[in-house]
Amino acid sequence: MHFLNNVKLRDKFLLIILSIFIFVFFLFSFVLIRFEEKQIIENTRLQGEYLVKTLAFTFIKALEGNNPAQDIKRAVSQTQNDKNIRNLILIDTNNTVLYRSGPLPASIKNSAQFTQTKELLKPTMIQFIYPLNNIEKSYGVVYLDYSLESAIAKLTYFKYFLIISAFLILVLAIFLSLILSRMVTRQVDLLHQTVQKVNNGNFSHKVQVTANDELGDLAKAFNLLFHTIKESNKNSYIKTKKLLAEKNMLHAILSNLYEGVIVTDPGMRIIEINTTAEDMFDIYSKLALGELVSTIIKNEIYIERISAFTSDSEPAMSFSIQFAPDELSSSTYKVSLIRATNEFGEIIGIISVFNNITKEHKIDEMKTNLLQIVSHELRTPLVSIIGFLDILEKEGKSYIKEQHFEFIDLAKTSAENLKNLVNNLLSLSRLQSDQIEFTITKIALPSLIDEVVKTFHPQIEMKGLAINKKYHSESFFLECDHNMIRQVLFNLIGNAIKFTDSGSITLSTSQDEHNTSIEIADTGIGIPQKYIAEIFEKFKQVDLSFSRNYEGIGLGLSIVQEIITRLGGSIKVSSAEKKGSVFTISLPIKRNS
Repeated sequence: MHFLNNVKLRDKFLLIILSIFIFVFFLFSFVLIRFEEKQIIENTRLQGEYLVKTLAFTFIKALEGNNPAQDIKRAVSQTQNDKNIRNLILIDTNNTVLYRSGPLPASIKNSAQFTQTKELLKPTMIQFIYPLNNIEKSYGVVYLDYSLESAIAKLTYFKYFLIISAFLILVLAIFLSLILSRMVTRQVDLLHQTVQKVNNGNFSHKVQVTANDELGDLAKAFNLLFHTIKESNKNSYIKTKKLLAEKNMLHAILSNLYEGVIVTDPGMRIIEINTTAEDMFDIYSKLALGELVSTIIKNEIYIERISAFTSDSEPAMSFSIQFAPDELSSSTYKVSLIRATNEFGEIIGIISVFNNITKEHKIDEMKTNLLQIVSHELRTPLVSIIGFLDILEKEGKSYIKEQHFEFIDLAKTSAENLKNLVNNLLSLSRLQSDQIEFTITKIALPSLIDEVVKTFHPQIEMKGLAINKKYHSESFFLECDHNMIRQVLFNLIGNAIKFTDSGSITLSTSQDEHNTSIEIADTGIGIPQKYIAEIFEKFKQVDLSFSRNYEGIGLGLSIVQEIITRLGGSIKVSSAEKKGSVFTISLPIKRNS
């Protein structure tokens, strides 16, 4: 049927009409011929049956009369005008043939076997065997071969009549089909011509409406559609021109940025890259576009973070990576991930911004090394100073005035604070330089949290803070380094107490199949949104007028982040100014030592 694909609609319509007509006509002719055939044969049978009954009645009268032979001959002579009689035989009860006009079939030589009328239909005749019986006795049988040739001739004539009629009707049907197909397809042809013109860009042309039927309605709908497309194309051209200008402007801005920018779609394929990123990673944008970012930027940390970021709920993420294109050179980049969404809130891409901080990183390493050296050198004399102050406090009562002990306490407190600072600096530098070995053990987390809270009992009592504990279980374990996780809890709970003058602190835990989460929520001064991304940096404190009176140099959260990262976990913070902060730690339940 594939050849019909290239046939015009008008010809298809004509072909369908003719096919339907031919099918219906032949079906009707077949049924009519069968009906007529049965009717003609039935009429012939009735004629034969009537004739044989009439002959039987006449023969009985003749056989009962005085001159049966002459009466039989007279009765037979009356049937000579009937051309359908092929053979007529009369046999009495003694099987004597009284009359026959043709051969005697062997099947009727014994007349006694026929007690009832018998009819036998053959291709060209009907055989009748009729017993000659009355109430008193039997006289024999009448055998009649009644021809069907006249019936067949009538049927043949009827078939010829149907063939001639079919030819005439077919000619008429073709003529009417041409007129009808022309009427039906004219509107379609006009529509097709208009569509061709519209396809060539001529949207001003309209379909001529030639009827008020469904095709006319279709033509009107197409005219409306063409008008809509024309207006839409006009608007699209304006929008496209505007978008092209914006794209060129965006491309110019990206090309002149100091930072490298790579934009990926939700499937992690690169859709935009600026020249700075090309230079940073020695890639060619035309080859990189459309490729998976993992095949272009071969850095495990970056690929791991951007993969996690696509399913995370945070709007942005920052981290640092080391990128070494060869063994002789290495660069450090601060990476910022930003989620791009459409007006429906659906993610349409991830923007990666790379800032080369190699110089800053080296300076930071130098500062860290210097701080480590200075801290280490300060630690020994500090221990001595604190020791001497302890001796003065215990043994100097005999030669030191009582009012001078206040100065000793102040000096001791300052020395202890300085010692804590030195210890924090040493801890941070060792963490960053991987000088601390973690020992993984099984820790009863609720007990450890309770232990840390007890160390702050005086401060809690002094401020009148309420401590709420919401453990998902009173007894559960975490595989972790005991000292490191204690340091994390100490710093976070300490900060919560320090920055909360009144209200409450809530300590919560939860656990799923893989991770344990610890949440420290306070009702303190809070952190403005613009500072949240910076609070984990070293020596960083939020510069707020109401937070400057709190002690500290901003190392606690840096240490927390370094420890959590080393433990394979993550830390998140949400905060509202003057309402409080929530720090959430997520750690794997099991971890290899």
